[in-house]
Amino acid sequence: MATPAQLAPQNCFICGGAAHADTDHTFWSNDAALTEAREHDRLTVHRYPGGGTSPEAAYVAEHRPY
Repeated sequence: MATPAQLAPQNCFICGGAAHADTDHTFWSNDAALTEAREHDRLTVHRYPGGGTSPEAAYVAEHRPY
């Protein structure tokens, strides 16, 4: 079983990202933390095996390869 990012010693325990100062985080409430997490996730591009960048695109690439 893989270690969750937040528990890995080389990662930030708050966001799971690469190690950085705790003061790099801008949130001081749950709403602000969720906003920062959504922005981080929005900037992350996932590539699925078929080359799609979303689950829907991956499905289309796999099942409609024309």
